[in-house]
Amino acid sequence: MIERKTCFIKKLAIIAISIFGLSNCASTMDELAGIGNITQSVSDFDNAKIIELSNSRNYNSKTFGPSTMFAAKWTSNNPESIILYMVYNGSVSSGDAYETFTGMKVNIDGEFRSFETARSTALSSGSYNTVTKTIYTKSSAPVIIPISYLKKMIAGESVKIRVLMIDTYEDIIFDVSSDSYGNTYSKVKLKELLEVINNDS
Repeated sequence: MIERKTCFIKKLAIIAISIFGLSNCASTMDELAGIGNITQSVSDFDNAKIIELSNSRNYNSKTFGPSTMFAAKWTSNNPESIILYMVYNGSVSSGDAYETFTGMKVNIDGEFRSFETARSTALSSGSYNTVTKTIYTKSSAPVIIPISYLKKMIAGESVKIRVLMIDTYEDIIFDVSSDSYGNTYSKVKLKELLEVINNDS
């Protein structure tokens, strides 16, 4: 009986270690891929401080993860606002090489607010990848969000975002911070960005 219990405990320990290892692996892979990284710089033009967040994952319970990622930028020239970029990474072979963003709607605990894109969607592509035999593409468009409202988004208990595109939309569950696979989502990364801004401003 004691041997069986010991064996069961060992199995639980192995499972726990495996999950922890997968979690750390996902986090490390994201860092190496440049996902969710915060960088700081100074403008050569006017010496303004610039703090940026690279593409960060979003969560949707119905799929493995939304195709739309969030990136962000803050400058000391406009300290009360954040530029939030909606980013879609596609490929020519996928059939959905590009998306055209028109804005987003935010639902914080039942209170709604809409944001239109500040400019048209920027489209770009890389060179032909001989390994995957495709061309990777990128679509990106910004919305301007007050920092006070971003803080409200992060503090909200139930926060959902509908990313609007020219002929469709994508729903994101923003209030989810992470999952059991070790993926950290944009809520956490944007909160980290705000902390860096508060420390440097």
